[in-house]
Parts: sequence; structure tokens; C-alpha cells
Amino acid sequence: MHAIIFADRSGLDLAPFTQNRPVAMLPIGNKPLIEITIEELFGVGVRTATILSVTGDDSVETHIGTGSRWGMEIGHIFSDTPLKNLTAIARAVSIMGDSWIMVRGDMLRPFGLLEEALRRGESQSSADIYTALGIALPSGGDAGIAGISWENVSATCRLHPCLIDTPSTYHSANVMALSGLVPGVRTAGRPTPDHIMIGLGTRALFERGPARSVVIGKNCLIEKGVELGPLAVIGDKAIIDRGAIIRNSVILPGTYVGRDVSISDSIVDGGHIYCVKRQVLASFTDHRVIAGYCPPFSA
Repeated sequence: MHAIIFADRSGLDLAPFTQNRPVAMLPIGNKPLIEITIEELFGVGVRTATILSVTGDDSVETHIGTGSRWGMEIGHIFSDTPLKNLTAIARAVSIMGDSWIMVRGDMLRPFGLLEEALRRGESQSSADIYTALGIALPSGGDAGIAGISWENVSATCRLHPCLIDTPSTYHSANVMALSGLVPGVRTAGRPTPDHIMIGLGTRALFERGPARSVVIGKNCLIEKGVELGPLAVIGDKAIIDRGAIIRNSVILPGTYVGRDVSISDSIVDGGHIYCVKRQVLASFTDHRVIAGYCPPFSA
């Protein structure tokens, strides 16, 4: 079975957190959405796939590569107008007979839904249900393929926080993943005796252990006196300076959080911080507070 994965959503509704990455590369528990989709597909027996990305943005191709780390063969195609290409894609997959599945790689789905769709997707009625959650099967015909356009899915899906269509739903998806409420999302890193996850190459100089439900990415620097959690995601190549406090927040990759800065209920990316409770976005020019920064070491 071959999969076509849509990663063609630029995500203006999630700006500024999608200024430097497409929605498919937004991490949930430090794992990009596109990776979660690939792991789902592998789990239902898919071994070959093609990813459709937006022309000019090769971040997905660079990150995923050929798919060899998942034991898959993955190719990449690009388009400025993916909606206009749905018919062409339908003709292309028609040569595969009934051995294909299309899926959006920039949203979450309930765990096990792909397997259920493959098992029960023979009927048109069930296919209609799955297209609302970003899945198209041969039984749905051309209408099912057109149905997984982002415009259609965002208008019909009502399952929170599957869509990841606002900063608040993105924050909620991370909190749910850390709380174990999204069982299909396996957070990246190695577990510690304190039940947190720490990525390779990270230096964490904790004076006291972080709270539970904390995920720290790869090649991070966590300075002395930092207080993390509960419910904190620290992205790859982040620096958290001395005395900082981070609770119920997502720190996106490559971000510096300054000395003694306290962050709660927020998303932080470079010089931008979004407060979920107040639904307010703020930007900082003082790099001593927060900034985009990549640490100069690699372990």
C-alpha cells in the first residue's frame, strides 16, 4: 500500500509560529506532526509514501529524507497550488488500484483511526466520515480525495484539538500529549528516573529535578537553577538560562529564554510569546528576555 501525505499547509492561522516552518513541522511533544503521521502509517503496514509540500519550502524533505529511519521509502513532490492537483493525483493513484491511502500530515487524529479507516473504509458512508479527519480511501472516489483539502477538513472537523488551527489548539495538543491523553504520540528522547524525556546531546544542570510531564529536546542547554514543569516542552537547540521558570508552556526549537524569566501557559518561539489564557501575542526586542538562538555546542 502506498500513501500520499499532504504537508502543503503554510499555516497563516498559526503565525508567527509558522514563519520558519510549515504546519507539518510543528512539534507535538518535540515530535513534528509529519513524523507522527509517518509512524501511524508504518503501524498500519504502509511502507512507501509520497509527501506533497509547498514549492520553495524543503524543510519537510530535509527532515524526513528518504524515510529509511522508519524502514520506509518516501519520495517528495512540490506544488504551489495543491488543490488544483488533486485530480491529477487521483489519476496517478488510480493505477495502484485499491492499494493506496491519502492522509493529511499536518493534523492529529485519534489513535487507531487510520487502522479503523482501512478496515471499515469499503463503504462510501464510512469514507465520508474519515475524510473529515484528513483521510481519503479508494472507496471515497474523487470526492473523498477532494475532501481532504485543508479548506474542507477545517470546515468539517469538530474534534478538538485535531486541526491544530490556532495557537491555543496547538498548545492544547502538546498539553494533552504530555498528559498521556494522545496515546499515539510517543514523545522523543530517553526517559529519566524522574519520568521526563531528554533528547540526545542535551546538558541539563538541574539543582533539583524537574516536575513530571516534561520533555526536553536534543542539543539543549538547561542552566543551573531552572525550574521546569509541570507540563513543559523544551524544543531542540533551546537554551534556558539560570533561574528561569517554565510551566505549562511550549518552547519551540532554537529559542533562548533569559535569566530569571518566568513563563507560564504560553508558546515561545524566538522573540515571540503567545499567552494562551489571555490570547495575546507579544514580541521582544531585548534579547536578554527571549530570542531566537542556536547553542554553539553539539554533544
